[in-house]
Amino acid sequence: MSEKFEVGGFAYYSWGYDQTNVDWFKVVKRNDKSVWFVPVPANKVYSGPMNGESVPVDEPFLFQEKWKMVDGDYQQVVVSSEFRKAVKMRSWNGENEFASGDYGLIYPWDGKPKFFSEWA
Repeated sequence: MSEKFEVGGFAYYSWGYDQTNVDWFKVVKRNDKSVWFVPVPANKVYSGPMNGESVPVDEPFLFQEKWKMVDGDYQQVVVSSEFRKAVKMRSWNGENEFASGDYGLIYPWDGKPKFFSEWA
């Protein structure tokens, strides 16, 4: 079921209430029911004061720093930024497969720039 999320390919997470946020990810692993992603930065081209189009940059954030309790004291530690999402087959605006995120949908990228807006 996860064949549209190809390992090495990109996916985007479109979410928001009064704005359209787009976050980018690279697919690092998959099986029939789940897909593993790592975040990647975006290249944004503005067409207005707070909107435009976005595409992924192939520079995965494989690790990130987080604050964690270590020996009774908070310290910055490096952890993997990889995360896993279950894939659910749906039909939505012509897209046939996605993984649901917390506030939106994660789609396999079709190679086209995606619209974003930043006002709140």
